[in-house]
Amino acid sequence: MTRTIQTHTRPLILAALAAIALPLLAPVSAHAQAANGGSVTVRPGGFVTQSGFRTAVVAATAINGDAAAARNAMMAANVALSRSPGFIAVPASEVAAAFNSMKIGGTMIGSDYQALGKRLKAQRAMTVTVTPGEMSDTEASYTALVEMYDTANGGLVGRGQGTFTATEEALAADTAALKTPPANVAPSAQVLPTRALSGAIYRAINELNKPATFRGVVISIPGAYLARLSIGERNGLRNGARVVYLDAGQPLAYGTVIDVGSGEAVATVAPEAGVTGITANTEFRTLSNPTADRAGKSAREQDEAEFRNFERQFGLALAVAGIAYYAFR
Repeated sequence: MTRTIQTHTRPLILAALAAIALPLLAPVSAHAQAANGGSVTVRPGGFVTQSGFRTAVVAATAINGDAAAARNAMMAANVALSRSPGFIAVPASEVAAAFNSMKIGGTMIGSDYQALGKRLKAQRAMTVTVTPGEMSDTEASYTALVEMYDTANGGLVGRGQGTFTATEEALAADTAALKTPPANVAPSAQVLPTRALSGAIYRAINELNKPATFRGVVISIPGAYLARLSIGERNGLRNGARVVYLDAGQPLAYGTVIDVGSGEAVATVAPEAGVTGITANTEFRTLSNPTADRAGKSAREQDEAEFRNFERQFGLALAVAGIAYYAFR
């Protein structure tokens, strides 16, 4: 049996959740960078244009039947999406309005995702499920599962899972690290469950952006400082992927995929000193694979775009010729 619980977005609740979630999300990544000497990239002007799939959070389920946890999960998922590369969160108010007008109830199916995507102009729809773990006065644990659906076809295209344990010790350390600690902080026993839930959701969404690693060999040298690779679009490789060429497992040279075919691809080779060591059967592996929204067009997509352009031009020329024929008869 499915029970639908209607929730209302309250600015004060959202602000309160963000106040709990953001100190969690920022310190987790900041501490990792500090410990690992992480790098920071600054662009001219200091601004980065947000890009990615417009994504609607359409359902949040708490396995233990806790409606408050489900509402918090819904808000935490929107906060985490707004901080994750590759996604743009559709405002919750827009999603709620779409649901009210479309009368979608129960478990969503493929056609529901397609209809909702058209109404919201969203490329993705996301659901989140949270399961509580061990709970005590000094620590709390949650596991989150997020599933991503393509609204073009209604199919599942992404799945991520994350577990986070919030402890009183870590909460005290993060609060102390803030330049302006919040006043009248709630007891840790009340904050820890929400902190754990938010952290689990953030980790689960982060899993969606974790690229697969592909391995293969060089099959030919099509030109100077270029290598033809043994995998392509049908393997999951995308235009713009970074690769490293290997000699006995050690880096020999690096490159970027610039042309992807169905079963093979062409990549650059750098530095020039490494070119002489790359021959047929040289091994390689990917260092990164861009998300679908950031990847360059594959050879198939370029061919389709050129054909569509030809169709438009041909149709226009035919229409003009027809007008001229009837005008000068």
